[in-house]
Amino acid sequence: MECLRAGHAVFNSTTHAFFASRARIPVANVPDYCIEEVSNHAILLLLACAKRLNILERTVKEGKWDYSVTKPVHAIRGRTLGLLGAGNIACCVAKKAQAFGMKVIASDPGLRQEQLEGRGITLVSQNEMLAQSDFVSIHAPLNRYTQKLVNADFLSQMKQGAILINTARGGLVDESALYDAIKNGQLGGAGLDVLTRESISLDDPLLTLENVILTPHAAWYTEEAMYTLLTGAAAEVIRGLHGQTPKHQVNHF
Repeated sequence: MECLRAGHAVFNSTTHAFFASRARIPVANVPDYCIEEVSNHAILLLLACAKRLNILERTVKEGKWDYSVTKPVHAIRGRTLGLLGAGNIACCVAKKAQAFGMKVIASDPGLRQEQLEGRGITLVSQNEMLAQSDFVSIHAPLNRYTQKLVNADFLSQMKQGAILINTARGGLVDESALYDAIKNGQLGGAGLDVLTRESISLDDPLLTLENVILTPHAAWYTEEAMYTLLTGAAAEVIRGLHGQTPKHQVNHF
């Protein structure tokens, strides 16, 4: 059995899967190893952007002791978090956001409201989600249909001053359009753990925006998640070598 880039760097080539399927080689990944970590990071970015934590930290290190450098800052209790995609990580984000008193809505064309029963998430259209949300957190897969889904048109439909959070895949976002939307005041900022091209160039325009917080594709990482990733991938190989069906096979033949 062959595991193609199992884990957080999930194989992103349909060509690999196609040829593996033709050769009757199972392709597996480890999709459940960092749900808590990524959901925690999404909330971390949300809180940091809402409080403008990077500005507070920078000004303190510059010797300034003044909370007002971030004015205006608003409470998150009672505000709306919109989820673009409502899978396992998104539902985990929702639970944590609700603990802060936030209302959670989601847009996911692959789900019905009854599938979110008991999670406190209201399923709405994408347009409704964008118009109502003070924060939008991306939890969609990257494929040919979602490439640059978050484009100028998408961003123009977001609530004035809303904040975008992305812990999914960088290719989902048109970063040039995002820069423009933040620069012209349409958006209030962004928290990004992933970019289209990683790492980041020092002349990237996003680095010039004080209301953008960037982390280096770190959402998935804890020592515990790494252990689960490695043992999960190894377990799939062992299943394959014993002629068993992988637990998380992503191709079918």
